[in-house]
Amino acid sequence: LLGFITLIAFSSLISIEIVAARQYAAAWFPALTQPGSSSPTLLGWVVQFLLLCFFFALNYYSVKTFARSNNFISVLKFLVPLLVVVTLFAFFKPENLHAQGIAPFGMSGVEAAISAGGIIFAYLGLTPIISVASEVQKPQRTIPIALILSVVLSTIIYVLLQLAFLGSIPTEMLNGGWAEVSKQFSLPYRDIAITLGMGWLAFMVISDAIISPSGTGNIYMNATPRVIYGWAKAGTFFKAFTHIDKASGIPRPALWLTFGLSIFWT
Repeated sequence: LLGFITLIAFSSLISIEIVAARQYAAAWFPALTQPGSSSPTLLGWVVQFLLLCFFFALNYYSVKTFARSNNFISVLKFLVPLLVVVTLFAFFKPENLHAQGIAPFGMSGVEAAISAGGIIFAYLGLTPIISVASEVQKPQRTIPIALILSVVLSTIIYVLLQLAFLGSIPTEMLNGGWAEVSKQFSLPYRDIAITLGMGWLAFMVISDAIISPSGTGNIYMNATPRVIYGWAKAGTFFKAFTHIDKASGIPRPALWLTFGLSIFWT
């Protein structure tokens, strides 16, 4: 049962991240999304399918191919938020932190930010670390370090991003309260960059918003076959999924199943 739940969760996350990438891309290419909706047009669905095919190919031929692409995306996922933090802190106004009091929406606001706001997805990257533990050198040392660094670095970046955003909002915009700010900033970091006259930063934000979820989808395209393989190896799933390609070391039957499920959820 646990294996089945994990399979559904992992494979659906690939689709969720691909959909998120398409939705952000719609800021530049409106034809990808139906007017007044977040649902994809036919073109939008084709783009999602092609992204899935691309990530499938990255994971099909070699672990090194996946690793190189993931390293590149990971660098961008760190550099762009740090660039946003440094730039927005140049407009930092401490008085903004006291506007409307501390946590005006209480714990419900915190819970909404974590769930509906998408913060929870930032910590889902911890799970694939465990999934590929058998392929890591010195896992007893490497895995704990990776887990701890992931949590610490993610927390630091998120706190800095929030402080930079809150402090850089023009103070006069706070007269209507935070609810009014949320109405004016549908894509907060893009919109604050435009408000402050930094179109180049808005471009970087949207680019990163497309690349980041795509990278997460790629990670889960890599991790899900390992879950399927482990499930089958334990004897509670079809034995066919225990096959590993000798040349690449990749559980390709499990990867094909992952690909099919991700298309289904999309």
